[in-house]
Amino acid sequence: MEQRVMTDEERAGILKQLSAPFDLREIKWRVTNTTDQGRRGAVNPYADPRAYKDRLNSLFSPNGWSESYEVTVVEHSIRRKGGQAEMITGKILVTCKVSIPGVGEHSGTGEEWSDAECAMTSADAQAFKRACSSFGLGRYLYSIAEQWVKLDQKKRPLEIPKLPDWAKPNNGNRQTSDRQSTGPQQRGEVLLPSDDGRRPPREKLDSIASYREHFGNALFFSQISGIARVKNVSDIREEATADRVLAVMNRTFGGLQKARGLAEGMSVGQFDYILQKLQIRSLDNIPTVQALIDLVRALEEPTTRAA
Repeated sequence: MEQRVMTDEERAGILKQLSAPFDLREIKWRVTNTTDQGRRGAVNPYADPRAYKDRLNSLFSPNGWSESYEVTVVEHSIRRKGGQAEMITGKILVTCKVSIPGVGEHSGTGEEWSDAECAMTSADAQAFKRACSSFGLGRYLYSIAEQWVKLDQKKRPLEIPKLPDWAKPNNGNRQTSDRQSTGPQQRGEVLLPSDDGRRPPREKLDSIASYREHFGNALFFSQISGIARVKNVSDIREEATADRVLAVMNRTFGGLQKARGLAEGMSVGQFDYILQKLQIRSLDNIPTVQALIDLVRALEEPTTRAA
């Protein structure tokens, strides 16, 4: 039976529903950094893959979309865990492809050290959620500013951080009217207009935020602070600044893709040696743009390619 082709209006409506915030009960918080002897921690929001699949099932039915996975196990990788000595382990690499007939198809990658707890589950979840974010599903979570909260003895948050109003599901309709408004935008804070009166549209800020999942926190925030002189995407006030950030991030993404392609043409041991020499943990943990440039140059060295 021939499938009916969606109109542009129908497809736009579907993508809007996909990108809507999750129910607040689905939001969890991950501690990414600690200070003050572990009594305070930086937390970022996330949702389990189950929330993503529930959204897809509700919009398309369980038979209306599909996911497929490719798994590669890289053996004999050298890892330095914390302050411990180097150890020989492996790495699990996962590519997930999510297909929605009539809407599109996107893929995402995930990786985890094979000696980590639930390594396969973690790599699968990372790849699946990255593929979904290309449809807009869960992408808004990357736009939420990092928050610092008190932690208990097990380094768990003692309080539930507050989400900005725009990240709550009941404000989905208001997001559209806010983007069309010419006055200050209320999103848990007052967004002041830029000097030329051109504030960056929400879609442009979302596009910037989407790079966080590809770059990792260090590389992503180093560019935000270095170009826009702010700590979070939501603090970017001028559209011209947002355009500069996007342009640089597009080039950085190209450089990262080039590094991945070059890495595929060499042995795992050789690639790990280069990472260690440059003090880069992995392709998902490159600290700065300069470190990425140095990595690409090292991978392009004739002696490296000939080894």
